Amino acid sequence: MADPNLTDDDDPLAEIHAVRSETLGTLALRQIRRMILSGELRPGDKVNEVSISKILGVSRGPVREACRQLVQAGLLEAQVQRGTFVKKISFEEVEVLYEIRIALYGLAGRLLAPRIGDAEIAGLEDIIARIEEAYQSGRMAAHYPLSSEMHECLLDAAGNQKLKEAFFDCWHQVRLFRLGQLPRDNSFSEMATKMFREALDGRKATLEAIRSRDPEIIGKAMKDLASASWERTRRYYLLAQENTDYLQDQTA
Repeated sequence: MADPNLTDDDDPLAEIHAVRSETLGTLALRQIRRMILSGELRPGDKVNEVSISKILGVSRGPVREACRQLVQAGLLEAQVQRGTFVKKISFEEVEVLYEIRIALYGLAGRLLAPRIGDAEIAGLEDIIARIEEAYQSGRMAAHYPLSSEMHECLLDAAGNQKLKEAFFDCWHQVRLFRLGQLPRDNSFSEMATKMFREALDGRKATLEAIRSRDPEIIGKAMKDLASASWERTRRYYLLAQENTDYLQDQTA
């Protein structure tokens, strides 16, 4: 039994308990975020802290703290006397998120120019080759994790952790918008395939810009890449809305 007269500063186990709690909290955060971004938890779903704590084998404390952090990150929202829910991102919100994302990506490009090495460029070449292979084989689901890997590589090369965190906060919320607002069936498969190709071509152009090692060229290329992503998201959303309205008219 711990000595009740000891303070946290005196207790040799206090730091161990704190580290363990932080580790469990990090585990809970990563797993709940994965459940959200994979679509396992859908926009509007209530987060069941008891169920998640049992799945992860942790107490409710780390799960509650993880939920609090995900509220701050814009993936969850807390409703008074109702609980915590996966956030529904609106089109207006995602437009603002893209404005931030575009600015951050352009800045990242200028920062990474003098820092990126041959090993990082080789890593980007490998990622883009795997994206190309996924496109050729029709594995649309592979695009998201490979895109995440590419963003991670570029933002690590930029060398600014705060910028990286801010970018991924925006990117994850955009992902949540797509899960909640864009069709996931095969109704727009031809357009989705075309957009996959456009995204791949944009990544190749960005890689060529990075090889120049010129801050302005790279900054513009990465800003253009993010801008093109917004344009594809906007087009896809508006087309989905038009078709939803059409189907509703036909069945009214």
